Amino acid sequence: MFTNYINWRKEDGVDTIIEDFQFHEAGIISELYPCGYHKVCKNGWSLYIERMGIVDVKRILEETTVERFTKHHIQSYELLMKLMFPALSEIKGERVQKGTSIIDMDGLNAIPDR
Repeated sequence: MFTNYINWRKEDGVDTIIEDFQFHEAGIISELYPCGYHKVCKNGWSLYIERMGIVDVKRILEETTVERFTKHHIQSYELLMKLMFPALSEIKGERVQKGTSIIDMDGLNAIPDR
């Protein structure tokens, strides 16, 4: 499994995705899929907020591809690991490797009409 992980990172350019990938559609996607990191929680960990209840999947797929959207998420996670966690560790004075997530599902229609 670890070998597969290393091969995936190489094949998909994960180690250089921060520099190499430009997600030009970020502005419109952030309106359709509101999520992101916002300050820190009371433990000093990164705070991620996602508003699933108002995500417009159909419009997202009109604005970008699944592949580009996936790369955007991989890039965001790499930014967390390579930049945010080290910065939070410096501020807190101890290693930070955790985060808090808030998933707002208000408005989500989980039960399809029959």
